[in-house]
Amino acid sequence: MLRWGLPALAALLVLIYVGDDLSVRYRMTRHSANDPFQTVTIFYATKLKGGKVEIYYNQPASDVCVRALLPHLGHNPCWYMGQTKIVLL
Repeated sequence: MLRWGLPALAALLVLIYVGDDLSVRYRMTRHSANDPFQTVTIFYATKLKGGKVEIYYNQPASDVCVRALLPHLGHNPCWYMGQTKIVLL
């Protein structure tokens, strides 16, 4: 069982990644509302004494994410980044 199970699992993971990548690349060529890229707003924050967190709303940054299951083309997936991401300094 283990002799065939591990290669089959590896092949399945490769197929999932390749299918996800082909889907992203196809949607990139379509130039429609189903574009695979989305902009996410990032706010920076710092921990204060007493366990509180201060978020700096006056300095938002933007980052691009890809609407896919896995990271592609150097961008993180949008489900991982969420609509707004807060980065602790």
